[in-house]
Amino acid sequence: MSELLHDLVAFRRRSPGSDAVSGMIAHADAAGLDEGHLTSTLFLLLVATYEPVADFLTSSLYTLWHHPDLLADPARVTEGLDELLRYTSPLAATMPRFAVRPTELYGARLEPGDAVVVHLALANRDPRRFTAPNRLDLTRERGQDLVFSHGPHFCLGSALAVGLCRTALGAVLRRLPGLAAARPLDTLPWQRGSTGDITHLHITAGLTELPVTCRPRHAVAS
Repeated sequence: MSELLHDLVAFRRRSPGSDAVSGMIAHADAAGLDEGHLTSTLFLLLVATYEPVADFLTSSLYTLWHHPDLLADPARVTEGLDELLRYTSPLAATMPRFAVRPTELYGARLEPGDAVVVHLALANRDPRRFTAPNRLDLTRERGQDLVFSHGPHFCLGSALAVGLCRTALGAVLRRLPGLAAARPLDTLPWQRGSTGDITHLHITAGLTELPVTCRPRHAVAS
């Protein structure tokens, strides 16, 4: 991915256009940002705008197939999107945050430079914060989750992400009636979660593949 982004930046330097990458290059050059800052920002945008939405879509379908009564009412599902985001937590963990001063966190001593990763998916199932946290409840009170992190680390693209997720899931439910998994749900493969090694932490959570069957829309209409 790093090589791809470096090649893309080099291409757009030679042939700038009206695209976002060309605009970011111009801004980075004006601000004096180096190539590493530019490509890391591009990487973050690519991951943040694509992978979590794709993971949300597959995880949501997996969840809804376990709650078939909800499939008959796509509007109810999209209206309860906040709860579905909490329940599926497509962003399982944060990027590493680093201590800037000596501190203690839940009994662990942290020195400047020590990394901390927040496991958002576990926080969103915390029984101290949520009643019956492992239950999908589309009427649950909003605003108690950490889907988009919190405080100064709150996701700047949260509104866009919610819009993308609502549009994608709503379109699938409306346009593909009868959509079903082509394999038993308990055999579908999931991404590997955190292994405890920060260099191998998988930030997103979702299925690695989701084979499906569906009926054409016109066949249902007829």
